[in-house]
Amino acid sequence: MARYVRHAEGRAYRPFPVETRHFYSERSMRGRAVPYWAERGGFVAPDPGRYAVDERRFRFFKQAS
Repeated sequence: MARYVRHAEGRAYRPFPVETRHFYSERSMRGRAVPYWAERGGFVAPDPGRYAVDERRFRFFKQAS
């Protein structure tokens, strides 16, 4: 799935900007509130008109590396 999204042609097939390459799930974090790379910002919110994403399940970031 990640490969499909990364190589998708056109915005209609890509839920985030091409720079969005990182994500984490709050549920998976143990001992930390967020990963170290997420503390620098770069949060990307999905278009609410097209996608419903629970932020406690997944948070997406660009320019994280």
